[in-house]
Amino acid sequence: MPELLTNLTNAAYHSHAALSNSRLSRFITSPRLLDVPMKSTPSLRWGTLVHTALLEPALFAQTVTAMPEGLDKGTGAKARVAEFEAAHAGKEIIDSAEAASLAAIVKRVTEDEYAMDLLGAPGRTEHSLFWGDEQTGIALRCRPDYWRNDGILVDVKTTADCSSWGFGKSALDYGYDRQAAIYWDGVTAVTGTAPTAFVFVAIEHSKTSGETYVQCHNVEAETLMRGRERYRKGLADLKMCREKYGAESARYPHTLEASIKPLRVPYHFQS
Repeated sequence: MPELLTNLTNAAYHSHAALSNSRLSRFITSPRLLDVPMKSTPSLRWGTLVHTALLEPALFAQTVTAMPEGLDKGTGAKARVAEFEAAHAGKEIIDSAEAASLAAIVKRVTEDEYAMDLLGAPGRTEHSLFWGDEQTGIALRCRPDYWRNDGILVDVKTTADCSSWGFGKSALDYGYDRQAAIYWDGVTAVTGTAPTAFVFVAIEHSKTSGETYVQCHNVEAETLMRGRERYRKGLADLKMCREKYGAESARYPHTLEASIKPLRVPYHFQS
C-alpha cells in the first residue's frame, strides 16, 4: 500500500527493506552487492554534510560542531582535543577548514538566483515515500531532498564538475537519471499526482581554492524516459534473480552480462 511518512528518521529510512535507487545501483553493478551495506566514503560524508547544512540548518546545528582552529596543534593538543570531543559527545566534529567550506557553499547557494528560487519556495524536506511496483511487485522507496508545494522535486548533489556535460556524465555514471525517474514515479504512485518538474542543484566546490560553482539542471522528458527504462530493466533483472535464485542475494551471480563486453568510449563528451 502506498505510504508517505513525514517523521521517519534518516537512519530508519536507510535501514528499510524496500528498494532505493542506491541499492538498485549496487545491484546493477553486481547482483551480489544488493544487500551489501554502502561503505562510508569521504565523498558520501561530505555530501551528507552539505545536504544537512543547506536543507536542515537546525539539525546541522544540533548534530555538527566545528573544532576551533589550532586546537589540535602544539603542546597539550591531544588533551585539548579529547576534552573537546568529550564535551561534544554524540555530535559529528568537523575541522575549521571544513566549516569554512560549508559556510562558503551555503553562502554561494543562497546568492544563486535559480538555486534559491528552487529551495526558497514553500515545501518539505526529507519526506519518505513507499510503494509497490505494479509490474514486478518489488517494494520501492524514495526520499526527496526538497519537495516543493507546487510539485517540483529538487535534489542537491555535490560534484567535481557542475557543467551540463560534466554533471551529465556523473548522472550517467551514478544513475541520477534513474533516481529522477524513480522519484517521479514514486510521488505519482503515492499521491496520485505527478511532479511538475525534477531539478538537480549541482554544487562544485574546491577545498583548495575555496571557489564554489552552482548550476541547476532540469531533468527533461527524454532523460526521464531513459532513466525509467534503465530502472525498469534493473527491476526486471532483480525479479528474475529472486525467482531463479531466491531471496538471498549471496546466491546471485556476480554479473548478469557476458564476461567480455564491447568497449564503450564516450566520444560525445569530447570538448
